[in-house]
Amino acid sequence: MCWGDGGDNGAEEAREAEEERQAETIRQQDAINKVFNTYDDDFYTTQRQNYLDYANPQIEDQFTDAMDELRFALARQGISRSSVAADRKKKAQKALDREQTAANLRGTKFSDDTRVKIEQARGTTLDAAGSLADADAAAALATTSAAANTAPPAYEPLYDIFRDITKGLSTQADLERRRSARYDSGLFATNNSSRNVP
Repeated sequence: MCWGDGGDNGAEEAREAEEERQAETIRQQDAINKVFNTYDDDFYTTQRQNYLDYANPQIEDQFTDAMDELRFALARQGISRSSVAADRKKKAQKALDREQTAANLRGTKFSDDTRVKIEQARGTTLDAAGSLADADAAAALATTSAAANTAPPAYEPLYDIFRDITKGLSTQADLERRRSARYDSGLFATNNSSRNVP
């Protein structure tokens, strides 16, 4: 009795086909990972820096304008060298520091969000690898998928971020002038001279 190709009913051919299928899957996965591995730490650092390059000039320009406005407002009221002026300048510097910190955090978030999207796209593309024709098709899909997830986001403009630097300045200056006038008027003056009563 003859069993054809050694009596294994095509098991050897099935084994070879499965090995070839697995090898092709590995080639596809390697092609996909090669594309996605180009998105390294330098790429994500650049993503963060892109936002900072967008935000920092706006912050600096608005801060310069706000400080000019503050100087003019202080000079108009004649309190350029007052405690009010010192307090406002200190608050302005804190506001600048706060905005720069916020910009750094937003830049990091844009970078982190891009990283998450890229890794999700990698996972989706790897899942699809088995249904692709070959490694070239896998690489093409990976390239398209990665590009779709690395487009720069639409950054929101920063509007009037230092508007509070001069807010209420006239009221505060008026209070300080009144306080000064009250003491200068003699209402609260102390008399150090003594009278001798006979």
